Amino acid sequence: MPPQTLTTQWTLAQLAGYARSGSATTRYRPDRGSDPVLWLKAALGPRFPGPEARMRVAWPLCVRAARLPSR
Repeated sequence: MPPQTLTTQWTLAQLAGYARSGSATTRYRPDRGSDPVLWLKAALGPRFPGPEARMRVAWPLCVRAARLPSR
């Protein structure tokens, strides 16, 4: 099967919300005492022309499938 890509159009706030929802981000905050999403927003903010501007976001779709043995 050829590689598949998921795409959407998100505002910076939507992208930050998605990043903040990940389990790695959730663990990072108490371990490091800071929010890495603030850095992400600062780094990407200049690329968004306004708060309601939408940018294309894409990431690879990876599926792992297997057949379980019958009981």
